[in-house]
Amino acid sequence: MARGATVVSVRPVWGRHLLRPRCPPRVEYSHPEFKQVQDFCNFKERLRPDAIVSSSVCFTSAQLLELKKIVSRGDSACKCSYTSFEVLAAHVWRCWIRAMDLPSVQAIKLLFSVNVRKRLQPQLPEGFFGNGFVLACAETTVKELSESSLSYAVKLVQKAKGSLTNEYIRSLINYLDDKSARPDLVASLVISQWSRLDLTEVDFGWGKPLHVGPLGSDIYCLFLPSCCDGHLDAVNVLLSVPRTIIDKYEYYMRSISDLRSSLLVEDQDQIILEL
Repeated sequence: MARGATVVSVRPVWGRHLLRPRCPPRVEYSHPEFKQVQDFCNFKERLRPDAIVSSSVCFTSAQLLELKKIVSRGDSACKCSYTSFEVLAAHVWRCWIRAMDLPSVQAIKLLFSVNVRKRLQPQLPEGFFGNGFVLACAETTVKELSESSLSYAVKLVQKAKGSLTNEYIRSLINYLDDKSARPDLVASLVISQWSRLDLTEVDFGWGKPLHVGPLGSDIYCLFLPSCCDGHLDAVNVLLSVPRTIIDKYEYYMRSISDLRSSLLVEDQDQIILEL
C-alpha cells in the first residue's frame, strides 16, 4: 500500500482457531526444550550483560558449500543432503561450546526456530497472520559434541527438525496452554534464522534497505542476510559471547581448514584400522 498498490498481494487470514489447543488436552511428547537441565557451570553468571561482547562472523556461499562437503566426507556412508542452515547451525554450536569450556558432563541444547506452516495438517493458509514457528531442540553433552565430528552435530540438528510432526506440534500447543511454560536456557544456544525472511526485499515506498539487523547483539544467535566481500548471498552470524572467550570463539568459527584437517586425520585412522 505504501508503494501505491490498491490491493494486498497476499490476503491476510486471522484464523486463530487453526492453532487452538485440543480439548481435552493431550500432551504426548516430553518437549525437551522446556525441561530443566542441571547447571554444572554457573551458566547465567557467564552471560551477564556486563560480561559479554558482540561477535560478527560472515560466511560466504563458498564457505557454506565447503562446510557441506566436510559433513558429507565425514559421513560418507549416508547419502544425505544438508541445508546451509543445518551445517552452519551445527558449526556455530560446536564452536560456541568448545570456546565456552563448559564441564564435559554438562547437558547442552541447541534451540532453533522452525517454520511449521506447512508441517501442520491441515497446513496454515498462505496469508495466516501471526507467528507460525516453534522451537526445535537438539540435545547432547559437552563431551559428545566437542569430541565428535561436525557431521554428528548436523545429524542432531536434522533429528530435531524431523521430530516436528503435526502430532508433535499439536502436543506442543497443548503444553504451551500452561502459561508458565518457558524454554530452559541453561547451557542452551538459541538460533534464529533471519537470512531467509527476504527482509532485504522489503520496500515501504522509499526503496529496499541497505542493511538488515537488530539494534544490538544479544545472547541469542541471529543468522542475517549479508553482503560480504562482494558476495550478495552471504550469511552473517551475530552473537554475543563472554569477553574472555571471544578470540577463541571467532578462531574456531573461521577455522574451516581445521575441520578439513581433522577429517583427514580421521580418514587416516580409519585406513590404519582397516589394515
